Amino acid sequence: MHDDIVNSYLESLSKYSARAYRKPGALNLPIDWRMKNSMAGGGASADINSHLIDLALFLNDDISEVSTIKKTFIDKRVSKNNKVEKVDVDDAINCIVKFNNGSMGVFESSRVCAGMKESVIIEINGTKGAIIYEYQNFNEMKLFIKSRDKENDGFKILKIYDKEYPYMKNWWSEGHGINYGNIIVNQFNDFFLALEEDIMPSPNIYDGFKVQKVMEAMNRSDLEKKWIRVEDL
Repeated sequence: MHDDIVNSYLESLSKYSARAYRKPGALNLPIDWRMKNSMAGGGASADINSHLIDLALFLNDDISEVSTIKKTFIDKRVSKNNKVEKVDVDDAINCIVKFNNGSMGVFESSRVCAGMKESVIIEINGTKGAIIYEYQNFNEMKLFIKSRDKENDGFKILKIYDKEYPYMKNWWSEGHGINYGNIIVNQFNDFFLALEEDIMPSPNIYDGFKVQKVMEAMNRSDLEKKWIRVEDL
């Protein structure tokens, strides 16, 4: 996917930015398993940021180094039994990273951003163009290609629901978009096709392992207050 993006639009990648903000209701939620490190393994850094990392490894390149800060804003919550319990996972994480291809990246994830509802924004910048995707505009993508034509300069909105786009030929007639439920079906379709063709599914356990290594590097960076190299883990 990285080669397709670079060759088609951006030339050399310079910066990859991923932001996810979830559920304003989380400000008032009672404590549950997601807020206990022994059960969840982390807060926003695990259940939200893991998806951003996974997508970055697919769209850009492997991550070589990370520098992270995590924060718990609401450190006590009431349980369903009306007992006050300590929250020992993060509510938010900010991280800057270096990719193997020389580009840099920024990851932001938070579960306590009032006004945000399942907001995910991916921005990929190159030397000759840029791509922006916003989850809440599910079937659109913003594309900028550097041009000498100043009258037509700027971002263009692409409608990504026609048959030439991946997976769309398996769904409705042109002009009908898809949503979150449809992409889950797409994932199962890819998995079963891989089984039928006797090839390694993608993503697979190894992809998950690489995500886990980056997550661990981010955790250590926050604890040790320094840059951490992923390959050292």
